[in-house]
Amino acid sequence: MSEASRTEWIAAGTLNLSLMLGVVTPGLVACRDNDSQVSGVATTTGDTEEPGNADTGLGSGTSGGYVPPQCEHNETVIGLTEQSVVGLTPAEVIADGAGLYVGSLRWGQEGPVQYTGDAGPFGVEVEITHEGGEARSVEGELLVGCDHEGPCPCPDSVEVDVTLRFSTADGVFAEQVDAELVYTVDDSGFSAPGLSVRLQFQPDDTTGTLTSAALMVIDDFALQYLEFDLHPSDGAVSGSVTSVVEGMGVLGAGNIASLGAVRSLEDCGGFTYAGSACGLAGCAEAVGQSVHGVAPDACTCSSGQAYCFPAELEGEPEPTLYTRQLDDGYDLYDEVVAFPVNTDLGGPWRACADAPEVSLCGCPGGC
Repeated sequence: MSEASRTEWIAAGTLNLSLMLGVVTPGLVACRDNDSQVSGVATTTGDTEEPGNADTGLGSGTSGGYVPPQCEHNETVIGLTEQSVVGLTPAEVIADGAGLYVGSLRWGQEGPVQYTGDAGPFGVEVEITHEGGEARSVEGELLVGCDHEGPCPCPDSVEVDVTLRFSTADGVFAEQVDAELVYTVDDSGFSAPGLSVRLQFQPDDTTGTLTSAALMVIDDFALQYLEFDLHPSDGAVSGSVTSVVEGMGVLGAGNIASLGAVRSLEDCGGFTYAGSACGLAGCAEAVGQSVHGVAPDACTCSSGQAYCFPAELEGEPEPTLYTRQLDDGYDLYDEVVAFPVNTDLGGPWRACADAPEVSLCGCPGGC
């Protein structure tokens, strides 16, 4: 994925490559009881079951003799101030991820599952609270390895029982459910460490106005369930509503809605996906151009796109490169953006002049 495409809204409705290859995605490995409702327990990455034997009723979704890894996850209940196997205490996880996030949600209108109502964007509120629930340190052990030379994830994590409130201004979602706030560390290199909240649900089981009648599923596919897939980071939360479908003998997952929200104006600079979400979250909007390519001789810039800041940018009108580190839930990477101003952006942003270790900072400053 290019640096430019990473900073845009997640491509709604695009199927994971696994659907084409007939291989279950890591997100599907995480899926527990397919029949769980919105009030069920959130899924966590790296369950103990082999995907083909998990209690989903969906089958393995594999082909060509692919053998998925088998992991055993050993859970230990710990106190809020006890250190977990990932090196963090549950209290630290709660401090990083809990809070009220305000922003926007936009529905996509491509892919095998499409929302037929107004695409928006609409205001969204995501609130994660800990109300005395249990915390667990979870150590992963690989029992049967992968049959390929790529990453073979069997991650460690710390899980905290939380309450998730998820509501949109149009009333399509108005949920308050039990969930798990999970911090995962995967030493296989498959994904960057980070926080997540994942929760399966059926569209007809929501408290809001969403029903299966509002979703169009194209021929040859059958909707199995939807999932909230949320990633808190640096005072912001990015994520999606994901559809899991079965068709052509395999399983696939695609985003049907994308969202971004922040805990406070000071966290606006942490917005991964901006656009109209800036204004709906109360942030100021500034147009920048994402830089990608190979520095210094093959640099290109994306078209202008919106980024969020606590206040309007003021400074010398001079094109300047800035960088920040982003975690999209699968990868940790350095984003470089050209803004038409020379100033202190604050938050996670650094001027490229102060970040010589970021290769794209060696690109020309103007786009």
